[in-house]
Amino acid sequence: MTFIVPFDQCYKINPITNCWEWQKATLQHGGYGVTTYRCKTRRAHIVSLLRNGIEIPKGYVVHHKCENVICVNPDHLEVCMDAENTRKGKCTKLNESQVSEIRERFKNGETNAEIAPFYGVKQQTIGDIRMGRKWLSPRPRKSFKDQIQGR
Repeated sequence: MTFIVPFDQCYKINPITNCWEWQKATLQHGGYGVTTYRCKTRRAHIVSLLRNGIEIPKGYVVHHKCENVICVNPDHLEVCMDAENTRKGKCTKLNESQVSEIRERFKNGETNAEIAPFYGVKQQTIGDIRMGRKWLSPRPRKSFKDQIQGR
């Protein structure tokens, strides 16, 4: 007989950050919490949103606003496009001001090869910005939860 531990017993609340830190299994790569949901192994933060009635449309990912990959607090999570998630992540080398400068340099006819060394990034990164695959133009937006609830 298999005993399934309820989701709410699989995390501890960090009193300083208010992160709900996953205490069970994690992925070797990335450290994300994992659990079983509807007979499938899923990342725990995704299950947290699904349990709260928030669906993740195809082509979207879940961003940890707290930058804590074991956090499953739905208030610390938001649904966004992968490019936006990358832009918001800790690992990005560029900020919005630099991306604006890069876009101006495109308009002035500079190539990816000329721009990339100046910012310490690969030519592919510059090309992805140019083609809109990374660093989508910032725009005011409602949270995904507000959008689906019609607020």
